[in-house]
Amino acid sequence: MSASANSILTSTKKPRRTKASPPSAPPKPTEETRLLELAEELTHFGSWIWETSKPHAVWSNEMFRIFGIAPNSEGLTLDEFTSFIHPDDRVEVMKRMKSAFIKPRLNQKEELDYRIIRPDGQVRTIHSQRQIKALTWDGRIKTIVGVDQDVTEQREADQVNAERTRMLAIAEQMAHFGSWQLDITQPRATWSMGMFSVFGVKPRQEGFTWEEYLSFIYPDDRKAAEKNAQVMFNSPLNHQENFDYRIIRPDRQTRILHAQRQVTEVTSDGKVRVVVGVDQDVTEQKQAEEALKESEERFRIVAEAANVMVYEVDVPSMKIHFMHGIEKLLGYRPEEIPRTVDWTLGTIHPDDRPAVEAKLREVMADPNRDRYSIEYRVRQKSGSYITVKDTSRAIKTPEGKALRFIGGIRDITQRKIDRERIRQYNRQLEQLVAERTKQLIGLERLAAIGEVAGMVGHDIRNPLQALTGEIYLIRSNLDSIDNPEAKQEVEECLDSVDEEISYINKIVADLQDYSRKLNPETTKIQLNQLLFELLKTIHLPPAVKLNLNIADDTKLAADPTFLRRALTNLINNAVQAMPEGGTLTIDGAQENNTTYIAIQDTGIGIPAELQQKLFTPMFTTKAKGQGLGLVVVKRLIEAQDGNISFRSEKGKGTRFTIRLPSKTGA
Repeated sequence: MSASANSILTSTKKPRRTKASPPSAPPKPTEETRLLELAEELTHFGSWIWETSKPHAVWSNEMFRIFGIAPNSEGLTLDEFTSFIHPDDRVEVMKRMKSAFIKPRLNQKEELDYRIIRPDGQVRTIHSQRQIKALTWDGRIKTIVGVDQDVTEQREADQVNAERTRMLAIAEQMAHFGSWQLDITQPRATWSMGMFSVFGVKPRQEGFTWEEYLSFIYPDDRKAAEKNAQVMFNSPLNHQENFDYRIIRPDRQTRILHAQRQVTEVTSDGKVRVVVGVDQDVTEQKQAEEALKESEERFRIVAEAANVMVYEVDVPSMKIHFMHGIEKLLGYRPEEIPRTVDWTLGTIHPDDRPAVEAKLREVMADPNRDRYSIEYRVRQKSGSYITVKDTSRAIKTPEGKALRFIGGIRDITQRKIDRERIRQYNRQLEQLVAERTKQLIGLERLAAIGEVAGMVGHDIRNPLQALTGEIYLIRSNLDSIDNPEAKQEVEECLDSVDEEISYINKIVADLQDYSRKLNPETTKIQLNQLLFELLKTIHLPPAVKLNLNIADDTKLAADPTFLRRALTNLINNAVQAMPEGGTLTIDGAQENNTTYIAIQDTGIGIPAELQQKLFTPMFTTKAKGQGLGLVVVKRLIEAQDGNISFRSEKGKGTRFTIRLPSKTGA
């Protein structure tokens, strides 16, 4: 290697781009040279030779044109050449050149692609082929020749074609379709990768013959497929056919395909030569369509039976479609009304409309919320108002934008009236208890509560028994009601009455348990069994998660009735402390000579300033209650030689712990 070449290749300085020298008058070209230059110009490649003992290579005219500079009698120096190379490619190109100079071999060839930046700013891709043509006596490079071709458009086209092929393969995979082309002069069709996937076979170089293709078709569909092929082979240019057929794949799966065919080439005498097609696996789509039809029919039957008005709102257009029940609920025939959301909102009572509109805005604005339920009054065609319950679900995009609302509206006017009557009756009972309680002010607390218990037992227990009997008779006659809607409404009303009666009964029981003398009847109890039976009688909301951790061998001697009453109170209190849901944990085990049972919630907790009053009679933190529940629990536990304690933190929950003597020998 010459000193000049060696210094350039080992230089760490960034090469400086040089301006080409003014063109000198070249010698008159020979015919052979002229033809070579013409060929280079047409194919966009240039040739060069470099004697490493000289600073400049010898370039053909096309080399200068490729680099976007004026032709010169000499080529560029290595520094000048390097200055044209794209910065991202420069290190690799110099590395390859250095490698060639370290261990050169005569006739050694090398190919590489690199990019250059022309003086006008254009980036061009060059494909270079180089060969060592002569070595010095001591084995160093003497002469290198090369051909550099501008392949920018070719590489861009290759990249576009590769990207198109990749995107087609992805599209075929995602949409479960494949494409093919059949030249009738050839025995086999040309298949895309997607076609092999649709047919469940491994990809190969060629597609199927007609016989192989027919062997996959479901036997009952083969005649139709053969008939379709005859139609295609006797059709004019651009004729299209669409049809569905079934195939049986090698794994014995039956799949439904939707086929699209088109004649794309005919011979000079009008005979079909080339047919192309796309076959898409639509099995799941067809199954979904059938399931949707069945679902819609079931939905229609249920909606009719439940007397629900079903609607669908298209959010972009704000149009509403009443799918069922509008005439029965509001008295309008579908053709009588403008199907717009504005008209529908106009039927809502003016006092209720702001709340309905606010609810809609909330659901549309929150991407994570897709349901709502609201009660309001709506005007019928006759002009009268009824109370309805509107339950709806929003269909949203992955980004949370609402597209449609689908919902049902049900008339709950009578139920609303019945609930109000129950609430009024409950308020009257509470007022009665409050009035009786006021009579005890100034008396000894225990004696006073005893008197209240007696009066409440006399004033309330008798009507409660009468109510219970009447409910039993009403339930016995429910089967005679033919109207499903009316039957359901009666059942719901009776459930509400039962719930309120149970609450009143609890008030009476708490009063009596507090005032009377307690005589527990101790028996041996398996704690797990008692809790399982007890939890069957308590309603736990879906949002409350239960964790039950009781050792299998946990036994104790206690009064089962007293223990059930105490645990029921504590569990109900824990559930009420978690209105938004949470975790209810019940632990139990034996420790030394005692058995402990802990009821823990993750609810709102008890403020520190109120904790010392928790077991005080008539003290309560609830809007509805007499303040005797925990007092009664304490009496029931202490009557069995046990004790109860608690710890609570506001916002984190409360844990009540009952400790009773084990008395395992009982």
